[in-house]
Amino acid sequence: MAENKNIFDTNYLGETDDNGILKVVYNKEALSNAIILWLTYFPGEIIYDADSNGILYYYLSQPMSFNTASNMRQAIISSLEEDFETSLKVLGCSVIPYLNKNKYLIKLKVYSFDFSDEVYLEFPLNSLT
Repeated sequence: MAENKNIFDTNYLGETDDNGILKVVYNKEALSNAIILWLTYFPGEIIYDADSNGILYYYLSQPMSFNTASNMRQAIISSLEEDFETSLKVLGCSVIPYLNKNKYLIKLKVYSFDFSDEVYLEFPLNSLT
């Protein structure tokens, strides 16, 4: 059984509390936060590596289609399995294109070996086209 880890991060949406302080998320929510950031960051958002970007950036700049959504899904699965093979296992992934709204809905379910539990993420991404 994996040792439980206590992790924390600031909320990826930049939300603040009533005092104007960035909200902090913990454990599974922090893991979800990190995965979303890893998948979606744009060039220039990582100070020490300004030319890099998240794996979905390329697909968001492609014409919206069901084919692009399928390619995004495969990229998410293969990247998570390659980059996080010892800490995460992908249990399910879907990318739903909403062509009339110019956005995708990402649904991802992973098993975290660190938390010995499942983590479910669901978040929208706007197309860049």
